[in-house]
Amino acid sequence: MSIPLRVVECVPDYHKSQVVAATPRRVTRRSDLQLRRVVGVGIISLFLLMVCLAGVGAVTVLHGLQASRDLRLVESKAVDDTFVPTVGSVQRAYGYVSVSGSVMNHGSAAATDAVAIVELLDGNDQTVQVDRAMIEFKTVSPGNASPFNVVVRDVPTAVGYRMFFRHADGSPIE
Repeated sequence: MSIPLRVVECVPDYHKSQVVAATPRRVTRRSDLQLRRVVGVGIISLFLLMVCLAGVGAVTVLHGLQASRDLRLVESKAVDDTFVPTVGSVQRAYGYVSVSGSVMNHGSAAATDAVAIVELLDGNDQTVQVDRAMIEFKTVSPGNASPFNVVVRDVPTAVGYRMFFRHADGSPIE
């Protein structure tokens, strides 16, 4: 009776060693495959998210950079016509509005330290943005002109602009 016991003991030991040795390899292989799949799906999802965000950002930037409609000049409420622009051009691009031209001194006295002021206006002629810049020449004698250029950050709701001139301290030019 001892022989059958030995056979019975050897067979399970032999099979146990194979099963135990094979099990970790299979679990490791399945874990590696599952990990690779999860990482692959994660990378693809991240890539698709980045593409979508880049598309939304590009559309937003292009919409903001579009030179939509032209701005109309609204007459300023100046008391007199001492310092008036003779030529003006308006460029709307890259999120800014650039108003440039030249201004003629029609007064009887020289004007010093003059500032060009540009207001962007909405549909109700309400100011939505304003900026200023010194004109090119420090002093403008009567009958002479000076170039100017004012760059204002664009506001999408702006449909018009108004420009006027003052001294650097804010006092009117007379």
